[in-house]
Amino acid sequence: MNYNNDEVLFNQIQIKLGVVDSLDNKRIIGRVIHVLRDQLSEEESEEIIQKLPVDLTMIYLTAWKVTPHRSSTYHLDEFVTRLLETDSIMPKKVFRTEIEALRASIIVLTELDKRYNLLDYLPGSIKNELNNAMLNEAA
Repeated sequence: MNYNNDEVLFNQIQIKLGVVDSLDNKRIIGRVIHVLRDQLSEEESEEIIQKLPVDLTMIYLTAWKVTPHRSSTYHLDEFVTRLLETDSIMPKKVFRTEIEALRASIIVLTELDKRYNLLDYLPGSIKNELNNAMLNEAA
């Protein structure tokens, strides 16, 4: 499997999310990536940008307003809350429920982590919660 192919990644995430529209799928991926991005330092973001393929880099950089302080989250529920806040100010919302946002966070972050080790940039508590969520989903 070629993990450098953006379309393969997008398709895998779309299938796991059960999303019909590929544009909505990219919006979901973008929202999750943006919440992640807003927690990182400029240096960490530069490292991630170097890892990502072109399409994901474009999504990562879209609508980025660099701020001097990071908006840290230490738990998955805080991440989901920020995801819902981000979604609520967008012209086209992609999440109807907190469960949808949680599921999207788990799927997108773990799929991106498999290829680009993005969880290394999150607090250990979120990494542990994601791993537990994945184990529970597999059970």
